[in-house]
Amino acid sequence: IDREGRLLLENAHGILAGMEFELQAELDHFKLGKIAGEARQADDQSRREFLQQIFAELSRWSFPQSAPPKLDLRVRGNLTKPATIRTAFTLEAEELSRQDYTMKDVVLSGNLLGRHLAVKRVSFSDGAGDLEADADYDLRAREGRYKLSSSIHLARLLRTCFDHHGLDQMVSSQTPEIHAYGEFRVAPDGSFSAGAAGTVDLPRFRFLGSSFERLESEFSWMEDSIFLRDLTVTHQDGELTGQVHIQGDTIKYRAKSTLPLSVFSPFVDENSRFATIIGNCEFGPKSTVLIESDLGTITRSNLKEWHSRGRARFTNVSYRGVPFHSLSADYSISPIEHIYSGIEGRFDYSGHGPTRRHGTVSSALVRADRISHNRGAQLTRIKNLRGTAWPGQVLRLFAPKAADHVENSYRFRKPPTFVSNGVVGHKGAASRTDVTTSIKTHASTRYTFLKRELTLEQLTGLVRYRHRRTDVTGLQFRVFNGPVGGNVTVRLKPGSPSSYSGGLHWTRVRLAEIGKTFGFSKADQGYVTGRFDFSGVSKNIRTLDGTGALGLERGHLFYVPVLGPLSTILGGILGDKRASHEEARDASCTFAVRDGIFYTKDFLTSTPSTVFTGEGSIDLERDTIDMTVRMNARGLLGLLTLPLRPFNGLFQFSGQGPISKPVWRSAPFESPPSGKNDPLFRKPSRALIVPER
Repeated sequence: IDREGRLLLENAHGILAGMEFELQAELDHFKLGKIAGEARQADDQSRREFLQQIFAELSRWSFPQSAPPKLDLRVRGNLTKPATIRTAFTLEAEELSRQDYTMKDVVLSGNLLGRHLAVKRVSFSDGAGDLEADADYDLRAREGRYKLSSSIHLARLLRTCFDHHGLDQMVSSQTPEIHAYGEFRVAPDGSFSAGAAGTVDLPRFRFLGSSFERLESEFSWMEDSIFLRDLTVTHQDGELTGQVHIQGDTIKYRAKSTLPLSVFSPFVDENSRFATIIGNCEFGPKSTVLIESDLGTITRSNLKEWHSRGRARFTNVSYRGVPFHSLSADYSISPIEHIYSGIEGRFDYSGHGPTRRHGTVSSALVRADRISHNRGAQLTRIKNLRGTAWPGQVLRLFAPKAADHVENSYRFRKPPTFVSNGVVGHKGAASRTDVTTSIKTHASTRYTFLKRELTLEQLTGLVRYRHRRTDVTGLQFRVFNGPVGGNVTVRLKPGSPSSYSGGLHWTRVRLAEIGKTFGFSKADQGYVTGRFDFSGVSKNIRTLDGTGALGLERGHLFYVPVLGPLSTILGGILGDKRASHEEARDASCTFAVRDGIFYTKDFLTSTPSTVFTGEGSIDLERDTIDMTVRMNARGLLGLLTLPLRPFNGLFQFSGQGPISKPVWRSAPFESPPSGKNDPLFRKPSRALIVPER
């Protein structure tokens, strides 16, 4: 201490809190006797409290006894003007630990001038990376600013030093590159709050079970609020870009993602309909995913509770085994309801069997105004699903069992046009399924009837699919060059063949076309009109039951194989082998089918001179007949010279055997079951008209 009251302190050293320290001081107006008695100024109080906080924090740190930290302090100023006192400090340590977090090569340097603390440098390494920072702090206002660059293991630092676990799910062998600046405050109770803004770059990490190549983002942080903007997350199969706001228990985001859907599995309830939808999707090497979320929220404490609204587009993807070139929609998804609108799907038919067989279109575009699913009600509602596509492929998306029935029963040559509306029930609500579809074909449709394949043209109808039941109403098509209409109902029973019922009516279908299908090779003209109401079980003709009526006009009846061999017998009886062929052109009957056997009791045909009636049966499974035909030839007997029957021109014949080649024999005449009222005894006329249904 010199005569002017200047205090010089050089090379002072010692141990402070286990640390080695060296102190140098140069203080003007130093008066030893007045040190204890002078009143403390506000800045002195702030400085003292700050030092207390520093020592409290130092108590949480540890270091090897063999390598204690070194603290260098240099103090200069005028004691009469405390605000001018400058304290420069430098702390160096080979190793420091706070709880389980260890820092190496630690350097802390700066100076304290009055109420202002300036930290010129903070640097250390944690074995994974380095941190460099600087800061300034106002002791009286208890606030400051900082700037840092870091490549340390941030998640471990936050977890071990500050008991902060927000980054625990991000596992990486590499450390993030962070450049940030911000502000901080220290409350009177010692609690600390801070904010930050900057950039982060994290290579190769795992998050919620998925591996990622990189995360890059600008960020800002204030207390419990974190905002990420210009975020890019890169995956080997795609990337996510957008912005994220985390505050409290809520995450809000806007994002554009080409990441595979498997990345989002931690956010999906395994028992939800959404999980079922994702599980039904199949992706290949050429698949792409594009999801653009305009607005989304996630609950941090329950990641499976979320909402999202935006658009999605997938390419080269399959759903329930049905391949698509592309599939897109606007969406709004919440834990309660999924709503998809503006839906467009382009089917991929390159591997579809009917497409390969018939060489038709390789793709088809299908649209829908809206498809929604309510999780509580377990219902999917369909609005205006429409397009020109293979019906089985469309049905398979919603009702695979119904799709199997349609594909096996109706073999379309080209995709028909359809429009569908209704509701599909799932699980306990399956009985509420009710979907109506109008359908119109643009080419022939193959359909098996009585073991023969029919070609249906211009097929239209309204199909109503309910739980295990399909109703086809307003059914219209052309077959055998004539119009057919009616209604059909099919009922599905798990583990059993489907059952069916309905009614069909047809007008003037060509007998020649029927002959080509059923083997009537000589039936070259005539028209058949009729109706048939029926029921049965698929693939079992013995279950076929029904009633109906048939009428033939302008045909050659005895060219039909069932009656054809009878013409030879008639020709011998009547003395004209061509008589039956040329004259018997109209016929009619009503019939019933029981257990797959066709029965009739009122077969009727006539010529200008003869009347034929009969009854019998046709076994539709065995293709055999058992029939009786009676003939009234009284109109011819006056012209014939060979009356061979004693019953005034009444004859009877019986036929048995295969439909294609039955054996007909002359038999003793027996009175018809209806006696004298039988049409056999009427004046020959045209067959009865079959009323339309």
